[in-house]
Amino acid sequence: MLFHRYKINNKLLFVDKLLFPGIPLRPVNYSQESVKIAFLSSKKPNNTDYVFYKDKIKDRIKKKKYEITEPCFVKVKNVIVLVVFGFDPLTIINKRYVRKGNTDFLIDEIPDILLTDKKVNMNYKGVSIVSMDKVIDLKTREVKDI
Repeated sequence: MLFHRYKINNKLLFVDKLLFPGIPLRPVNYSQESVKIAFLSSKKPNNTDYVFYKDKIKDRIKKKKYEITEPCFVKVKNVIVLVVFGFDPLTIINKRYVRKGNTDFLIDEIPDILLTDKKVNMNYKGVSIVSMDKVIDLKTREVKDI
């Protein structure tokens, strides 16, 4: 966040305008191997390696389950996945900040994939934004409906 014209008076900072730098345009980060992750509300996927739900991740390769609370970062085969619900994904990416309840979540590291509950599937400056009930291949970034 950058301040545009400010003054300090009596230890208080007064700002005329806040500028959010957003994220830079960057190359897409792919996995070296074909790994498929599904982001599901409740359906059962076929042929996926990882299944993301709102509160857990099923690792079908290692046969493990992980409990998650969102927002959270997860690294899968060197691809960084941000899971966040209830917010506009472009606002999150550009402000690089989420306030969930009384907790502030700063997004220092730019994700490669953002999983959201909003109905949007797009690429934005190298970040794949994927909605629920989709499968994405980390090697090609191809997104398919379930």
